[in-house]
Amino acid sequence: MSCPDCAKGGLHEGTPEGREEVLHGFQTYVTRPSPGTQIKGEIVYLPDALGWKFNNSRILFYGKFATPRVTQFLTSIRAAQSEPLPIGAAGFCWGGKFVFLLCGETLKFNGRPLIDFGFTAHPSNLVLPLDAENVRLPISVAVGDIDVMVPIKKAEEMKSILEGKGGNEVVIIPGAAHGFATRAKPEDEKGTQKGVQAEDQAVNWFNRCFDGYKKPAT
Repeated sequence: MSCPDCAKGGLHEGTPEGREEVLHGFQTYVTRPSPGTQIKGEIVYLPDALGWKFNNSRILFYGKFATPRVTQFLTSIRAAQSEPLPIGAAGFCWGGKFVFLLCGETLKFNGRPLIDFGFTAHPSNLVLPLDAENVRLPISVAVGDIDVMVPIKKAEEMKSILEGKGGNEVVIIPGAAHGFATRAKPEDEKGTQKGVQAEDQAVNWFNRCFDGYKKPAT
């Protein structure tokens, strides 16, 4: 379910670096690193209500995108891996709900969770505190203090629960409303900076997770 903020914001300028491909039976948008770059893992991007064809999502994203049939797609990725590379998931708005569920570690393939860690900005449709209490895998959350989908008291409760477990982080960004990470208007300098802050948080989080990843015993 989307909210009014899902239809607000601006269109970001820039040229997406990837291309559309059929991957594991799904129409997807894929970007890859430059030749010679060491592959540390894979990231599945779960967009907001405006979907995977939205230019803002394509500019922001550097990894793989899955359609809402998340479980089937991630299972296919795990099955296709020739070696156990880590998989991260990044979700925005309702895509953030999937990240929380995936970090609950209840969905597995051959004994391994479908992802190894997750990031979400301005998630929606969360059932708090339950979704936070169920998290078992590392998760990073960026949320605004005026987000109508996660009121500040709920955001603070989520932060206390997740960071209390250890290995997680929740950043509450002052003055950020729902959708701030993906749809700030280019002329809105302060709003754009909040989006950049969330982007930096995601990049730093995934770098730490990939660098600290330990392959499962075989």
